[in-house]
Amino acid sequence: LCLFLSGCSDRATPPCGNADRLSARDEDNGHESEELRYWEMPSGADVVRADNDFGFRLFRELVSEKPDSNIVISSLSVSIALGMTVNGAAGQTFVDMQTTLGLAGYSLEGINECYEAQIDFLTNLDPYVQFDIANSVWCRDGVPFKQPFLDACYGHFDAQARNLNFSLPDASDTMNAWVADQTNNKITEIVPEHIDPLTMIILLNAIYFNGAWAHPFATEFTQDGGFRLPDGTIRTCRMMCRPDTGNCYTHLTSSKFNALDMAYGDSLFSMTVFLPKGGHSTESVVADFNNTNWGTWMSGFTPWYGAMQLPRFEVEYSLRMDDVLAAMGMEIIFEPAFADFTRMCTYFSDFYIQAVRHKTYIRVDEVGTEAAAVTEVEGGPTSIPPQFYVTKPFVFVIRENQRNTILFIGQITNPGYFTD
Repeated sequence: LCLFLSGCSDRATPPCGNADRLSARDEDNGHESEELRYWEMPSGADVVRADNDFGFRLFRELVSEKPDSNIVISSLSVSIALGMTVNGAAGQTFVDMQTTLGLAGYSLEGINECYEAQIDFLTNLDPYVQFDIANSVWCRDGVPFKQPFLDACYGHFDAQARNLNFSLPDASDTMNAWVADQTNNKITEIVPEHIDPLTMIILLNAIYFNGAWAHPFATEFTQDGGFRLPDGTIRTCRMMCRPDTGNCYTHLTSSKFNALDMAYGDSLFSMTVFLPKGGHSTESVVADFNNTNWGTWMSGFTPWYGAMQLPRFEVEYSLRMDDVLAAMGMEIIFEPAFADFTRMCTYFSDFYIQAVRHKTYIRVDEVGTEAAAVTEVEGGPTSIPPQFYVTKPFVFVIRENQRNTILFIGQITNPGYFTD
């Protein structure tokens, strides 16, 4: 994820419908330190629930907008990047960001400590799976940012602040080289070539996942197969097959879907595939994604024996997230007249988030899964089927299995014809 934050010298005109909304700059901020100090301390489980709930809400929004498209996001990447940014927010901006991230009422110190612990836990969980999280903060040369904000980004998110002349022709190349290095060159560009002159700071989060299946597919069984697209068209794809899964996987069935869970490495990470039943779509399945159902589902998987088929797929996905985040409750952060980032920088009269960009990459084949994400912030039960054949649009989730943290979530409506 990449966030661009900008500063202006003149106050903008309030957008229509927000004329009565107060900016924290126009109020007495004398109680700001108290408001950030006395709230309840969250636990690691609280942050996982908040991250997952944020991811479910974000994914539901995206699927409802484009139910027939391939969509892959890392809500964890988005949450971490915005979690860094919260350290610069004040007043109503701070409250709105907290609320949208599902962390309302918790102290900023506690939130930071939980993000720090979560990053440490996930990146050191399974020695047989590579999972890396990296953060960076890029400051325009000559702009004075507040040291407590920079210290929080470094101390809790390991995001070192780097000064850079954004006007140089190779400024974006420098930041994109960092992105490429953190994602094993799976994502090589997210910062645009020409950086807006108003952009004063860019926050980046990168996530990289590379996990081999605990039970890999035999390549000799891979064959061409049919996949039904949302419009009913049958397209040929490369279908990975297991004639007999043995005791490799676990299974869950509900009124809307059958699900199969496939482990990576030492079984501490896995991919869960949700295949809609007849009469249901991926959109109707995703509509039920929430923390309550998620907890029930994750405790309901049982051993499964049978034949299965899963298409190979390789997907690149990109999204500018301003509108969806605004719809989820963060509208204020994009409004120059109302956004309050005075805990980040007071050099400009207006400081606001100019853009939030997200890019993902995922490849699934016989060996395992390689996935990457970058976020930028600028200024009843039924019988278990004997076969699990994924021959129509499906939803997948890549998660860790101790706390059930969601790393990636996606909808595949067209796997394409993906070969070597």
